[in-house]
Amino acid sequence: MDYVKILKYGKIINLTFYIEHDKPFEIGEKMNGIYEKAYMNGYNWEAFLNYYLEKNSPEVLEGVEMDPEAGILTAYYDNTFSHIYFFMLSFIQVSRQAEKAEAYI
Repeated sequence: MDYVKILKYGKIINLTFYIEHDKPFEIGEKMNGIYEKAYMNGYNWEAFLNYYLEKNSPEVLEGVEMDPEAGILTAYYDNTFSHIYFFMLSFIQVSRQAEKAEAYI
């Protein structure tokens, strides 16, 4: 995925999600088309992913700190690969569900 970068800094793993990349930007545009107030900047992606993960995989949120900005969302974890793995799987699931939802719009 070109829109996600994972870096390690000592004991911290940094997962950066580039929301202005084509794929997440298109998903954000579709969400905005469904609900006008859903402008998907970093802050709204953080709120959306927090809501989604709380409902579907609350354990993934344990120990994460998110830092939203206008064009990116960064998640910081202690050096815990399993959390990053599940965070990535969750994001992929969200992406696929958004694509499927388009067929019903």
